[in-house]
Amino acid sequence: MNNDERYNGITINGAKAVAEAIELSKYEHNELARHQKLCELADDDVAYTIRNNVNYLWADYFFDDAMAWLSIRSKKYDRRKKYPEKEAYERFVGILKEVFQVEVLEVFNMSYEGYEQYTRWIEFTTDSDYVFHMTIPVAKRITPKLMSMVNYGKIALGYYQAEHSIMVCGSSYNLSELKPIMDEILTAEEYQKHLSAKDEKEV
Repeated sequence: MNNDERYNGITINGAKAVAEAIELSKYEHNELARHQKLCELADDDVAYTIRNNVNYLWADYFFDDAMAWLSIRSKKYDRRKKYPEKEAYERFVGILKEVFQVEVLEVFNMSYEGYEQYTRWIEFTTDSDYVFHMTIPVAKRITPKLMSMVNYGKIALGYYQAEHSIMVCGSSYNLSELKPIMDEILTAEEYQKHLSAKDEKEV
C-alpha cells in the first residue's frame, strides 16, 4: 500500500457520495432562499395592500387631540377657555357611544403602542361594570413584521379580566361590527370574570 492509499481518508465512492450530498445541499439552500424571497415579497404585498386600503379616518381626525385632552384635564386648566382637544375628545367618545348604543361612555386612557406607534390603544368604561380595551391600527405604519400583531389592520375589542390580564374577543375592519362583540362580552357566561370598573377607578 503506497502513501497515497494509506493516508486517503475517503474512498472513490465515498468522495462521490459526499460531492453529491454537497451539490444537493447547495440546491436545497438555493431553493430555500428563493422560497424565502417569495414569502418576503408576498408579505410585502400584503402590508402594502393594507396600507393602501385600510383607513380609519375618524380615528385619524380625533385621536391625537382627544389623547391630548386627557393630559390637559388631568392638570389644572382654565375652565373658561375653549379647548379644541376637548371637542375632539367629545367627538371621539360620541362616535363610540353611537356605535355601541350606550348613553354613558368614558375613555380614560389613550396611547400609541410600540416604538413604531403602529396602533392606538384605548381603555374605556360604559354603564356596565366592565373595563373595555380597543386597539385601532395606524394602517400607514403597518409593515410585514407588524401586520400579524395588529390582525392585518383590524380594530380589536376586548376587556380586562383582571388588572393585568386582557381578553381580546373579536376584531373587524368595520367599527360598527364591534357592537355584537361587546354584547357577547356582556352576556356570555365565559366572559363573566372581569375587572370591575369601580376597582379600576380606585387604583
